[in-house]
Amino acid sequence: MKIILGVQNTYDGEIQWSKVLPEWCRLSLNLKEMLEKLLSRLFETTQDRLMKHEEFFDEIDRIINLIPIYYLNLKKFTLTCAYFPADYSIDKFFDRIRQENGDAINVEYRYLFQK
Repeated sequence: MKIILGVQNTYDGEIQWSKVLPEWCRLSLNLKEMLEKLLSRLFETTQDRLMKHEEFFDEIDRIINLIPIYYLNLKKFTLTCAYFPADYSIDKFFDRIRQENGDAINVEYRYLFQK
C-alpha cells in the first residue's frame, strides 16, 4: 500500500507520512480499511497499478451501497457502526464483528439493530 496521508503538526515542520488513516479518524474500522485501499490505488504512481476510471466508480458504487449496521459492544460499552453488503450472511457479519473487536468465537451479541 502506498502513502495516503501526510500530517504536519507545526508550521514549516516535518511531515509525518502514513499508509493508513489516523486513529483519530472517526470512521468505522471496516470503512477506514475500504477507503485506505481506494486512496492507495488513487495515489498510485505506477501506471499499470493505477485505478482505472471504471474501477473507481465501481468501487464507489460498492461503498455507497453498503448498509450501516449499528451495534452496542457490551464489553467496551461503545456504540459502533460497521458497513456491510446487503447480501452478507449473519454468520459473516458476526465473524467480522468479532474480528474487529478481538472477541473469541463463543462471544454472543445480544443487542443489535440497524438504522
